[in-house]
Amino acid sequence: MNASIGAFSDLIPLKQAIQELKHDPNSKMEHDVYEQFEMFFEIISNKNKGEISLLWCSLIIGIFSPKTPINFVSRDSDLYTFVSRCYMADTYVVTNKPKRFISLSSNETLLQSLYTLQALSDEEFLKYEMV
Repeated sequence: MNASIGAFSDLIPLKQAIQELKHDPNSKMEHDVYEQFEMFFEIISNKNKGEISLLWCSLIIGIFSPKTPINFVSRDSDLYTFVSRCYMADTYVVTNKPKRFISLSSNETLLQSLYTLQALSDEEFLKYEMV
């Protein structure tokens, strides 16, 4: 429940629907949360469903294994927006709870590290850059 509310914090209608399930004595919590998730994304044509799913997963992992480092790698900058809002938006969460091992990498960051480490020849590196 807490992972869901955190992951859906930018998606107000979905977050509110999940919060309402807390007060429903007939709710089959996990099933109903997933149903709300599916219905919400069906309405908005699955826009950013993958990014929110990854964020949701990371929050669940954080509950079961808080010291597990999590690295988000994506071409889509929407993921970074969701991650930074979820993990870094609330100053209370950042300052008063154990610091999570969260990192963000993009294709550009990964390419830069390959170039800096000289792991590839210039010719091989240019092949990656063109993709």
